[in-house]
Amino acid sequence: VIPAVLTIDESTTIHASPPGALRVLQKDDYWKKWWPAYPNKELTYGQTVFKVREKLHNQFKLDIIHRSDSITSVLNIIPINYDTVQLEWIAVLKTSTNPFIRIRQYFSHNERKKEIRSILDAMKSYMSHQKNIYGIDFHRDVVKDTLMVSIKKEFNHHPTVKEVDSLIQVLRRYVQSQNAKPVDSPMLHIDQLGNDRFTAQVAIPTDKPLNNSGPIEFRRMVPGFMIVADVQGGNTAVQTAISEIENMMRDFMRTSPAIPFELMLTNRAAEPDTNKWKTRIHYPIVL
Repeated sequence: VIPAVLTIDESTTIHASPPGALRVLQKDDYWKKWWPAYPNKELTYGQTVFKVREKLHNQFKLDIIHRSDSITSVLNIIPINYDTVQLEWIAVLKTSTNPFIRIRQYFSHNERKKEIRSILDAMKSYMSHQKNIYGIDFHRDVVKDTLMVSIKKEFNHHPTVKEVDSLIQVLRRYVQSQNAKPVDSPMLHIDQLGNDRFTAQVAIPTDKPLNNSGPIEFRRMVPGFMIVADVQGGNTAVQTAISEIENMMRDFMRTSPAIPFELMLTNRAAEPDTNKWKTRIHYPIVL
C-alpha cells in the first residue's frame, strides 16, 4: 500500500566546522563547485530541478521539481561539535488519491531519494577538504626562528613597496655590521591605526642574539605553534588568506598570542608584477 505521505530523510556527517560548512552553503556560487551535475544556471540533476527558495540561519528550504511533481524539502545544518557537522535533508510529498498518479509518484519518490543521496555525498566529498572551506591550504607548524631584529615606522598612508624595502635594507646593514647572518626571508606586518595612520613593522630572523640599536630592536619569539600558508599574489591575496585563517581560528575557537606576519619569499622591490609575489604567512596560534 502506498501511503498518503511519502517522506525522504537522508543525512550525512562531515568532518568540518559548522560555521565553515554554513559559509560554503550560504554562497550561491559555491553550490556549482560541489553539485554533482551543473549543466546550466539551474541546479539540476538529470531532469530534476532543485530551487533554493529560502535561506535561514541553519536551514535551507528547497523545491524539488520533476516534470509535474513538486516536493517541498528542507536541508538542515546540525552542529555536532566544533569540527563535525551533520546535514539532514527531509522532503515530503503528499500523494494523489488517483491510484495511477500515486503509483507514478511512488517510483518518482524513489528516484528523488537516490538524487538527494548523491547530492549529499557530493557535499561531503567537497566539504571534507580544508581548501574548499577556506580557499587556501594551510598547516600547523612550530616556531623555529625565535631570534630576530625588527624596526617599526609610522606612515600617513599605506606603506609602499619601496618604503618597506628601505626598512629591510636598514636591518640588513645592521645584521651585517654585527657579523650576524639572516636565517630566513624578511618579515612584514602592517597595522592600520586609522584612515591615515599605518604602522609597518619589519623583521629579519638572525643566527644569534643582537643588541638594540636606535630604532632597531632585538626580539626573541616565544616557541610555540603557528598556522602556515603559502600565497601567490599581491596584498589582496595575502589579506584574503589572513582573513580565511582568522575564520578558521574562530570556527575552531582558537586564539593567537601574537601578531601574524608575512614572510616575503619574493624580493618585492625587484619584482613589479605582484601576481608573481610569493608570501608565506605565519600566524601564531594557541592550541
